[in-house]
Amino acid sequence: LIVHSKGTIRRVDPARICYLESDRRKVSMHLMDETIQTYASIGKMADSLPKCFFQCHKSFLVNMNYIVELKKDCVLMASGEKVPVSQKRRKQMKDAFLDYIQNGI
Repeated sequence: LIVHSKGTIRRVDPARICYLESDRRKVSMHLMDETIQTYASIGKMADSLPKCFFQCHKSFLVNMNYIVELKKDCVLMASGEKVPVSQKRRKQMKDAFLDYIQNGI
């Protein structure tokens, strides 16, 4: 994944990304050891990421490899952070996560 950030061009391995957070036109890529910010749409980012990423909220994409626990309204990530799951996407998130655990997508 090629990312333009702070005047530089970086190559980021999608497997290192825990989750992505969108705030208007800015996307923050949360890795285990750092956060990278870039200007992009979360929809375009989703199109270029592997199937292990799921959009659990209009502003969040999670890498299911890093989910430790799925709760009703959030997911607990391996980093200890909680990522919200929208009410609209709860069932889809649960189904996608169970499928991921059972079949490894």
